[in-house]
Amino acid sequence: MAQSYSKFTYEDLNTLGLDVQTKSLFPKTVDVEPSAWLKETLQRNLKMPMGTEKSKSEHILVPILNELVTLSSDFFTYFSGYNFDVDKTRGLKGHCDFLLSTEVHTPIIKSPVVSIVEAKHENIEVGIPQCIAQMYAAQLFNHSKNNPVQIIHGCVTFGFAWSFLRIENKTAYIDTELYYLNNLPQLLGVWKLVIDFYRQ
Repeated sequence: MAQSYSKFTYEDLNTLGLDVQTKSLFPKTVDVEPSAWLKETLQRNLKMPMGTEKSKSEHILVPILNELVTLSSDFFTYFSGYNFDVDKTRGLKGHCDFLLSTEVHTPIIKSPVVSIVEAKHENIEVGIPQCIAQMYAAQLFNHSKNNPVQIIHGCVTFGFAWSFLRIENKTAYIDTELYYLNNLPQLLGVWKLVIDFYRQ
């Protein structure tokens, strides 16, 4: 069994009782036009050196997340580098690159709904089991807090390409589509669907 989120493999997910499948998660999307601020920020940031995951996070992910917070009228908040120990005996421990929570104005995670993993070496596939493990931990965490949120979303990205995930009960779905920074309105449209899901 993996000793932390970052060590998870597909085989480790099986030991958690999770079934992993591929599925079209967003068959219909509506483009969302980025704000002038986001377009200008990304245009400027993309000129900066981005040879590490940290630099891509600072220059691409954080501006997009800030845009999403504004678009959602502060419906959610996000935590960066949060240590999320849920079940150490099963390896569900360690830090998460980003966790989105619908509980705002709080310094601690209370209602995690989305996990974002920064893909190492631009390898999205390797980051998928890690992300699913974090999503499953979020599901367990919500259950332990009597929070009715059961469906958790996730995303693995290196900034320029984004793979979305969803976990329902004991099944984890990997979206059959990848979304790209060079089609920012479509990417924001997918994110809007994810955020609006939790408004229901």
